Amino acid sequence: MNCRTENIATLGRKVVTAIALTLLSGILTAQTLYRPGDLLVSSRGTDAVIWYDSTGSSLGFFVTPGLGGLSAPQEILIHPSGDIIVTGRWNSSLKRYDGLSGDFVGDFSSGYDLDQPTKTQIGPDSLIWVAQWGTQNKIARFDLETGAFVDEITEIGVYQGMGMAWTSGSWFVCSWNEGTDGFVQAFSYDGTDLGFLLEGSDLDGPVNLWLDDQDSSRLWIADWSRGDVLVYDIDDGMMVDTPVSTLQRLEGYAFDRHGRLYLGDWLANRIYRYDRELDELEVFTSTGGVVNPNGILIVPDEEAPVEPPTAIETPEQLWGPVNYSIINLHGQIVARGYSIDGRQLDSVPTETGFYVIRFEYEEGDRIRWLMQR
Repeated sequence: MNCRTENIATLGRKVVTAIALTLLSGILTAQTLYRPGDLLVSSRGTDAVIWYDSTGSSLGFFVTPGLGGLSAPQEILIHPSGDIIVTGRWNSSLKRYDGLSGDFVGDFSSGYDLDQPTKTQIGPDSLIWVAQWGTQNKIARFDLETGAFVDEITEIGVYQGMGMAWTSGSWFVCSWNEGTDGFVQAFSYDGTDLGFLLEGSDLDGPVNLWLDDQDSSRLWIADWSRGDVLVYDIDDGMMVDTPVSTLQRLEGYAFDRHGRLYLGDWLANRIYRYDRELDELEVFTSTGGVVNPNGILIVPDEEAPVEPPTAIETPEQLWGPVNYSIINLHGQIVARGYSIDGRQLDSVPTETGFYVIRFEYEEGDRIRWLMQR
């Protein structure tokens, strides 16, 4: 087996996105009501979170309507403890619910009042990134474990900001922009505005976006107004494909462990499943009383088995004893271990592909490198 690492700052547009679950190893051992493969879906129209098993059968409310003041839920995350964090459009803070009972624990975020928060994701820095719809519309960041406010990362606001996606050198956020003239804004990692990535294109009302795990030059976008999933070339801004079309009001997405894409239809009150390999779209579920589904979380499966020790190439300044974790391109931790010298790894993923390896030093530094198997 040959492993290669590269400094993330030099990777161009190789995909290192979707590190959305880098601190979620705790859910693998924590007691929770939900199980790997289950779906948690935000039901905007009923101020609730609906729970489904991996077959699409409804298991009822995970968060009952309006519990803890939840209003117009948007997005669902898993806290390292196994609790869930929910964003509500008409809530000024993130809400926390017990992972075992669904009971309201309390307001999670602190130190900053959100202004109509929308899409909420875990960024490559293991912080919670929150887009805002209101007049206060910069992207805000919060500590994943404590909920404490960190900063507003962007130097400018994004009007009606929605979903985000990250490459190695920059990141993107889409704007719904009245649902008729949407755009995608680009930023550097320090929040500097890099201008429009996509503007005046075929976009109407983009709400979610993600990098293609097979071709990192392709950006997939869920367009609420069109009901389509559109694929753009990042380099020239041209639309190259429409793999999913004819839905009514598309919002919310997630991938299962087989790489199948799940999509919410806000108007039809359905969750669809798209199999890219077969190019097939089917209704996954329309039960459970979900109304205006706009956020989908699929509980990650347990860690994959690992192979015997291997060596990687790292610069001399990183040599020394260190704990590490390896993260796949779906954001799941697939291996973790301890290296005696910063080069020898005692646990590695079994499947070929690109992975992010995160070194965690006692001083608190977290350095990421891209590993190719």
